[in-house]
Amino acid sequence: QSPYEICLTMEALNNCDVKVCTLLNVSFFKGLFVPNAFTPEANSGIVREFKPTGKSLTSYSLEIYDTWGNMLWRTNEIDQEDGSPLVGWKGSKQDGTPVPQGVYIWKIEAQFADGTYWSDGEDKMKVGSVTLIR
Repeated sequence: QSPYEICLTMEALNNCDVKVCTLLNVSFFKGLFVPNAFTPEANSGIVREFKPTGKSLTSYSLEIYDTWGNMLWRTNEIDQEDGSPLVGWKGSKQDGTPVPQGVYIWKIEAQFADGTYWSDGEDKMKVGSVTLIR
């Protein structure tokens, strides 16, 4: 990735412009953090929903399953400007029916702007668990 030229132009009191430029190397940031618990009935804050946080995603899919393997909820919405997940799971099925307190399984497939996947192995999907506290 090539460096960006950043310039500051200042107008002096004698109407003489002074221009200072430098090259800035911007390193690419990518990442995804997945919380391990949430509580929808909390008074406020980010703990009210299960929402992974990350940047530089070009594709993203989050699925929530119960312990019997039934898919309860799914999203693939990302912010087009910074590539962050837009929607979090609020502890209910896709139709809005609340699910009981317990442990649920998440599956995430995420690809970053540089073409790499968030997963470690050949499978493009990562799997983990989240605890829903009511």
